[in-house]
Amino acid sequence: MVVNLSWDPISKRNATANLLCSFNFAF
Repeated sequence: MVVNLSWDPISKRNATANLLCSFNFAF
């Protein structure tokens, strides 16, 4: 999964957006 994200810029961007959303909900 992480390997796929390493070469897929769109997936990496989505993963980053999800992490940011999780951070916003956490705080």
